[in-house]
Amino acid sequence: MKNRRLPVIYVLIMALMMITVQFQTNDVKALNSFPIRMGKKDLQPGENHIFGGTVTYEPQNNSVIIENVKMDDQSNGLYVSSNITDVNNDDPIKIYLKGENYFGTEDKPLGFTKSGIYASRSIEIIADDDAKLICYIGGRGGIGIYGGPDVNVSVTGGTYVFHDLSKNDTDVFNVASGLIDIDHADITMDSVNNNMNGAGISINHSSITASSTSNGIYSKSYVHLLNSTLNMKNKYVNCWAADGNMMIQNTTFTGESTDDLGLYSQAGSILISNASNIDLTSGLNSGIRAAGNVSVDNSAISIEALKGNSILSKLLNVAGENTTIQAASKKAMQADNIFVHSCKLLKSSVTADSALKGNEITISGGTIEAITTSIENSAANASAIYAEKNIVLEGINTNVKAQAKQQYGIFSNGGTISLLARSIEAIGGSNYPAIVARESSADAGAAHSKNIIIGENYTVGNNLVVSTIWQASGSNWYADSFLAPAGTAAEVNDYSQSITALDAGMLADYAEIDAIIKRIPATKDLKMYTDESVTALLNKKDSLIRGKRIDFQDELDQFADDLQILLDALEYKPADFSKIDAILKKVGDLSGYTNESRAKFLALMNRLDRSMNITQQKQVDELAKSLEKAYADLIKITDNLDPSDTGGLQNNKRPDTSDHTQRIIWIIMLVISAACMLGIQKKQHVMRYHDES
Repeated sequence: MKNRRLPVIYVLIMALMMITVQFQTNDVKALNSFPIRMGKKDLQPGENHIFGGTVTYEPQNNSVIIENVKMDDQSNGLYVSSNITDVNNDDPIKIYLKGENYFGTEDKPLGFTKSGIYASRSIEIIADDDAKLICYIGGRGGIGIYGGPDVNVSVTGGTYVFHDLSKNDTDVFNVASGLIDIDHADITMDSVNNNMNGAGISINHSSITASSTSNGIYSKSYVHLLNSTLNMKNKYVNCWAADGNMMIQNTTFTGESTDDLGLYSQAGSILISNASNIDLTSGLNSGIRAAGNVSVDNSAISIEALKGNSILSKLLNVAGENTTIQAASKKAMQADNIFVHSCKLLKSSVTADSALKGNEITISGGTIEAITTSIENSAANASAIYAEKNIVLEGINTNVKAQAKQQYGIFSNGGTISLLARSIEAIGGSNYPAIVARESSADAGAAHSKNIIIGENYTVGNNLVVSTIWQASGSNWYADSFLAPAGTAAEVNDYSQSITALDAGMLADYAEIDAIIKRIPATKDLKMYTDESVTALLNKKDSLIRGKRIDFQDELDQFADDLQILLDALEYKPADFSKIDAILKKVGDLSGYTNESRAKFLALMNRLDRSMNITQQKQVDELAKSLEKAYADLIKITDNLDPSDTGGLQNNKRPDTSDHTQRIIWIIMLVISAACMLGIQKKQHVMRYHDES
């Protein structure tokens, strides 16, 4: 009797053999030790001249060198099994790229389930700067670079282009449970499925251009984007870290997601720093979303989220003088806690929610603009800046603008609002108050605190804080604190007297001006100065306007400089020389006085200084007394005055000062003539005596 089971056994054996052959043919799993394979060809140690190029296989170095290859047999471009003959299976295989290489062509792309590089063990791809690898993926399930379980893939240098011709369920760069490390590489890829998929992804000094009808970059843990440029256009998430943090440093990231998020950290935080530049457009969801924190430091972010939040996280932390965040979205820029330490500009424009929204909001530096723009803002939390608890606006470099279309400019639903910033412009929409701090209590008497805090050196204009107490139907009592014109009662019935547009801020510093004013002489002392210089100084002082905001500090500093110049320019009045002038008028011509008395008077006159001012009046008056005495001592020249006389008075008479010069000359000439006559007579007498003898 024949064994009826034998045909069944034969069939099973044949099926098992076919399956084994199929596994080996498709290179899905190596059952034995295999060499490295390019296309359908096993690589032999040394040079392999195949596919129009050269492939050098060096088992002793765990390396393959690929140069100018054009693989077109529709199999895997390069297959690296988990267990390879004659290599160190504990180390990765190094793949060196040189020249221009093709895995698949446009006419003959990689076949069904075939990949450009299929690695069942870790690989390192190292390319020359000008080297290229171009892959044409044609079959369903094909992948540009694939790494199996626990396989790490690193790419250093070179240019990579992955074309997905199948348009059907293709990952370009898929390392299922290993790490992807890309450094100094230029990668372009398009696919139907994820562009890049790994257990952890690090991209450094590289350029990535990618598009897909799924996610762009997906990591099971972390994503690090450093010193790189990425342009992502995807249907779903541009960059997704599922169970780790996302770090972006000195990187330009442009992302467009038609149906989902831009940047997403599902369980961790997102850090954007070191002059990164992020430009995101999200069609149906948020621009940036993190389960943990979003931190931005000295970077620029632009977000357009037409249906979602611009930023949504547990904590939003903004710092850096060069940081700019400009967001336009349907929903708020929102976090449980928002801290803005410094920034160049943070601007949030929202169409159907608050512009800036959190549990606690603290802004201590930078320029903040929160604007709601649509009449969709009908919900109770549609204020420009909204917090469930406290809002603190503080800092000499903090400028805040909050403008609502439908509700409050700034609103705290259960805390305080501290106005301690350089400048605050708050505008409520539809006649709502500019600023409201609300407190609730089951007891009407307990709900009455004025929860708007105005700093000591802060001005809210000619306004004060008032409150209105009200009760919702069958609910708690509420006390709303807001600003109203000075003179309004402390408690009012409604918002009718509220300030709907508030322009407030820190007071300017008048200390320098006050110090100069303190140095201005008292009124009685100002009489010593010229009317012109005093008038100019006092007019400038009186033109000072007190209570200006710190925005006008430069103007006030200039005022202080000008006031100091006028103070320094105060000019003393000249001394009174009238007594001296009267003496000089009496003296007239000094030529009729003796030399000695005239010299004394002139010596005093030489001490006269017409530039002497009123502070030297005593010296001028003393000189006048001395001149008066010298004038009294002037001695005129007289006729009976002995020429040798020093000019003293004789017989209590003033000396004759007439001119006797001609008379004296005549007397002298007479004396000389008489002497001459006597001499002549004597000579004649002697001559006669000699003649007679």
